Amino acid sequence: MLNSSASDMATPVSTAAAQPELQGIGLVTLLTGAFLSVMSGIIVSIAIPSIQAEFGASPAVSSIIAYYGLAYGLALITGGRLGDLYGRRRLFVIGMGGFTLASLACALASSLTMIIAARVAAGLSAALLFPQVLSIIRVASGSDAARARNLSAFGVTLGLSGTMAQLLGGLLISANIYDLAWRWVFLLCIPIGLAACVLGPRVIPESRAPGRARLDLVGVALSAAGFALILFPLVEGRALGWPAWLPILPLLAAPVFVLFVRDQLGKARSGQDPLVDLRLFARGPVAGGVIVAFLLHSTIVSMPFVQAMYLQVGLGYSALHAALIIAPAGVSFIFASMLCDRLAPRIGVRVTMLIGAVLAITGYLLCIVIAQATPAIPAGWLGLGLVVVNCGQGLFMPLMLNVVLANVPPEKAGSASGVVSTAQQVGGAFGVAIAGLLYFGMLARHAGEASGPAVAFGLATAYPVLAMALCILVLPLMFPRKRS
Repeated sequence: MLNSSASDMATPVSTAAAQPELQGIGLVTLLTGAFLSVMSGIIVSIAIPSIQAEFGASPAVSSIIAYYGLAYGLALITGGRLGDLYGRRRLFVIGMGGFTLASLACALASSLTMIIAARVAAGLSAALLFPQVLSIIRVASGSDAARARNLSAFGVTLGLSGTMAQLLGGLLISANIYDLAWRWVFLLCIPIGLAACVLGPRVIPESRAPGRARLDLVGVALSAAGFALILFPLVEGRALGWPAWLPILPLLAAPVFVLFVRDQLGKARSGQDPLVDLRLFARGPVAGGVIVAFLLHSTIVSMPFVQAMYLQVGLGYSALHAALIIAPAGVSFIFASMLCDRLAPRIGVRVTMLIGAVLAITGYLLCIVIAQATPAIPAGWLGLGLVVVNCGQGLFMPLMLNVVLANVPPEKAGSASGVVSTAQQVGGAFGVAIAGLLYFGMLARHAGEASGPAVAFGLATAYPVLAMALCILVLPLMFPRKRS
């Protein structure tokens, strides 16, 4: 039987030295990093047709999204560790500055090559700043209750970024102010980024791991090589047409990660400072949390992709019309994220997360039913299913992050945040690849049939149902039974 007491909230394994707490404007400034990192990935997807219209149809257009995700995913663990070593606030500001400059370069770009290069720079910059958001919340929140509130605010920020990306992307591109079209999605990031760079050193408390450890360059090289072999096929497979050699790359990642694990464990045993202290994963909440982060994010990223294909391509809706259907779901995510830290102490963290997972599964199934019943049921009702999905995700995600971070020592917060963020990024790429294969494969089988897009949407949406069911199975690992 599930233990639903408030005591199943994980307790920190160590305490940080006294330092200024993260409060008010400092938290808001910090969360702009999460806001821009997530919003940028979504809003650029909406701008792709406009970019293609200016520079002409080219397979390279998909690389604007793919290489941002690739650069971002490869550098997250390194970015988190750099924050531990050289100052989390410092890395946040450096990353935000780089992201702002990269956004300006995208807005001024005169070719696809320039946009792709600038998006790679933006991805690397986002990898420097994003892990600092979670690690600063871990070490500077002051108390368990404050950390839970701040992580709820983090969840609200993610929901807001997704909603704003959909609405602002559709509005800005449709309005085409001063004939700048897609450039507005990059110009929008610049004032927000500049404000964060100016305020960050003044309002965000600085922290770093004790001692004078150096960055583990061998660990950086091995982890980057391993994740490149996994991520490249996932982000570029569909654009390349899935050539026969592509599936070989993830197989080659296995020996690279074996070397990485041996190298990191050896350094930890000899008293050196590894890139990732793999002993953290002996703790069930951390290991389980990384698995759940992978699964959850694979649904969070893949579902908007499938929605966009179904609504805009399958049904012929405009970007703005599709955004208006999807936007209420972001509001429900925000509401649920605000609710979860109040609900969890009453009924238990594990039970709240279980309710969230069940709600998400219910919402996905509702979406499938509505799509199959269209046009008898207007496709706009799809938004109702998405509201239920996002309510579940909003209850689930902040609590999952809180359980993981509460079981990580403060001095390892950056590298642990980088690992969790990498699991989310790899999960997102995996989810899009699987959902894309299911959607386009079924669409090809039903080519020319009016029901084809709905059938393809239903099959692709079956993947998030399966992924959330697996999250439920992994939950006991995050909440191991206490020994009597």
